[in-house]
Amino acid sequence: CLHAMEIQVMIQFLPVILMQLFRVLTNMTHEDDVPINCTMVLLHIVSKCHEEGLDNYLRSFIKYSFRPEKPSTPQAQLIHETLATTMIAVLKQSADFLAINKLLKYSWFFFEIIAKSMATYLLEENKIKLPRGQRFSEAYHHVLHSLLLAIIPHVTIRYAEIPDESRNVNYSLASFLKGQCWNAIVLENSNLEYRLSDEYCKHHFLVGLLLRETSIALQDNYDIRYTAISVIKNLLIKHAFDTRYQHKNQQAKIAQLYLPFVGLLLESIQRLAGRDTLYSCAAMPNS
Repeated sequence: CLHAMEIQVMIQFLPVILMQLFRVLTNMTHEDDVPINCTMVLLHIVSKCHEEGLDNYLRSFIKYSFRPEKPSTPQAQLIHETLATTMIAVLKQSADFLAINKLLKYSWFFFEIIAKSMATYLLEENKIKLPRGQRFSEAYHHVLHSLLLAIIPHVTIRYAEIPDESRNVNYSLASFLKGQCWNAIVLENSNLEYRLSDEYCKHHFLVGLLLRETSIALQDNYDIRYTAISVIKNLLIKHAFDTRYQHKNQQAKIAQLYLPFVGLLLESIQRLAGRDTLYSCAAMPNS
């Protein structure tokens, strides 16, 4: 029914429709197809709003109307848990590239819903003052780990094929990484190596040496910073087109190896000239 509904009609009832979909999403078991189907309907609504230039209604919904609710059954999961899980399922549906591309392109909506749900959970459960490793379950740590690994190949391998979608999900993920909820989980408590620690450099000497030099360069003037970021960018491009590493698992491992670079950029975000500069540094060369 929702697929057949005119977008102008849907907009009038958008908060009610979206909240009902989130209720359905969290009150179904993962043995059912309902959570994935529900996420696909959410994706349809989000994409239609963007296509009609009505995405401001989505932003208003998140800011003013979205209120995460506790599931009605003990075995059901919270919104951030279920939505992250269904996003992984959609990204792994290799036969449905249209849905994957839409999810990448409009991922900001889903990440902001997840972030608000996580923040609400911390406040309502009085966990905000707990040590970071105890705020969320280990199972949820693994879900976010899996979500990140599901996204990475679409950014590193498919960039030339879907530049807009790759850029959008890259920026949405970076914004999510900057949030307190993600930092509380990943930067200190995940097996992913985000920080340029001595232990990281010991196990990955050459990349560690390069990233430490990059870290120093990011404290310098604009030209030095731009050159440092360009060196990493060009190196990642070479990895992406290296015929020895074309399997998606190999590309995912390479991307994971350079994850401390994300941390360096986030730490230096105030020194960087802004989003447009980052995009120009990340763009493919014209030659």
